Order: sequence, then C-alpha cells, then structure tokens
Amino acid sequence: YIAKMLAERIDIQTIAGISSFSQIAASLSVPLMLDEESLEIIPATADITQLEKAIDLNDNVVIMKIATRFAQVYKILEQRDLLSKTIVVENASMEKQKKQRLIDYSINDKLPYFSTALLKKGNKNVKSN
Repeated sequence: YIAKMLAERIDIQTIAGISSFSQIAASLSVPLMLDEESLEIIPATADITQLEKAIDLNDNVVIMKIATRFAQVYKILEQRDLLSKTIVVENASMEKQKKQRLIDYSINDKLPYFSTALLKKGNKNVKSN
C-alpha cells in the first residue's frame, strides 16, 4: 500500500527478497514443513476464531505480528499445550535478534514489534539457540 501511494510521485521498483518467516526458519535450522505437513502463515491481528482454526488444523503455523496480541495468542497456545513447541524470534535478522521458546515467556511480557512465532507441532527438537 505504501508503494501504491508513492508510485504517483516517484518510480517504484520491486526487488525480490526473502520473507521474514523464511529467514526465521533458516536461523533456527528447521524447515517450515516436511513431507505432507501443512503450513499456515497468519497475522496475530486476524480474527481470534480464524487464528484458533489455523493452530488447530495445521502442523506448522507462523504467527506474524505476535506482539500486537501476545497475551491472547499465548493463552490459545497454552490451552492447547503448545507453548514448548513454539519459538518466538524477536527482531529477526537484526542486531538484537533473540530466539526463545514461548514457554519461557510470561503471558504479561511485552515483545518488540518485530516478533514472530513459529509453531512446529511435530518437532520436539526445535532449539531456541
């Protein structure tokens, strides 16, 4: 939407890049999905019912913008006993990047804006370091 606004004033060129969730998976050295596994990428700002459905129906879920609804997302994952299978990456590919299991957070923690969660239901060995 910003490119559309600026296109009226300046020439815009789109250059392919790597998506943040792909970079996050690479930094964790885990594939986003394997074989017949399912993957959904959803913003935490989505309707709560839609977010719950994504978590319930998929093997792997990337939750973008998790800081905007952290307590609600935390509660949903806690109810499903999925906190230990979720890694949060704060400030991906930035100098202050931090990777930590969701179970090591408190529901009241405040995350930086650039925080993303990766839920891997089938992988018990996803490391946060």
